Amino acid sequence: MVTLKSEAMDKRARIRGDHSWLQLRTPTGEILSIGLYRKKFAFETQEGTIHLVDPSEFYRAGGTWEETHLPVTPEQWGKTLVDILTLAKSDSLSFEQFQANCTTFVQDRLEAMGRTVDFRSHVVSFIPYSLPRKALSSPAAELVIGSIVNLGLYLFKGAGRVDRTFKKNCPDAAARLQKFSDIFQREKAQLHGPHKLRLIQLQLKADRKKEKERLIAKLETQLTQEEHGEIILILENLRAAETPLEEETQLKSFDEKRLDFCEGVALPELLATFPGNIRAARLYEPNDQKAEETS
Repeated sequence: MVTLKSEAMDKRARIRGDHSWLQLRTPTGEILSIGLYRKKFAFETQEGTIHLVDPSEFYRAGGTWEETHLPVTPEQWGKTLVDILTLAKSDSLSFEQFQANCTTFVQDRLEAMGRTVDFRSHVVSFIPYSLPRKALSSPAAELVIGSIVNLGLYLFKGAGRVDRTFKKNCPDAAARLQKFSDIFQREKAQLHGPHKLRLIQLQLKADRKKEKERLIAKLETQLTQEEHGEIILILENLRAAETPLEEETQLKSFDEKRLDFCEGVALPELLATFPGNIRAARLYEPNDQKAEETS
């Protein structure tokens, strides 16, 4: 199972404090909690770093958590893990506050699993709800507000440049605002944010609740045995998707994970090049025969 997690406010987006991350849950209940972080708070393009135990599991930054459980196949689960580990050892992983951040990291993983999602919103989402948001959300208003915000970030906050050290290590890294005319492009004022992810999560929760109520009501009607069984199965899947993790299931460090649940995924060579806690992971072959430890 894959769980989407987000921390955000109910009313508006925040430039600091909001966060999105993933949990990969094993069949035995263990959790890998994974998120993308920046090296520093800045609007320039910089090196990103993947945390294999996401710090947001242990504290909140003034927002509320929302989680959505998504069932996936073992193949999707394994490919996602390999993809994340490959990115984690890369020195060319970018972080940019608007369009290469923790939420795009989540979105890219979901799209690789075949789920089409769009977590984009405009910078007007940072304006408090007390203002006339409908007027401010018109195309003309978004163009004006977006241009003003981008101009300020370009002139004073480095949105038009790449961190020097990162540029040296990754010559292909590019800034969000590469040229002055980008300031006035509407799509350059869009960002992938945890607040938009949260809104989608809440809508999905409401849709699941309505579907469950509809199916329960249908059980009261005359059904064939086959139709009854099909509805019961769907209800069980819906309940599984909304059931929180058991309290006794604790987040464990990555070096305590067994990787035998991911049949057919060859990880030893990949993990052997990682430092510290990752290299110490216990590896098992798909046939459950214990492989030589890489530590």
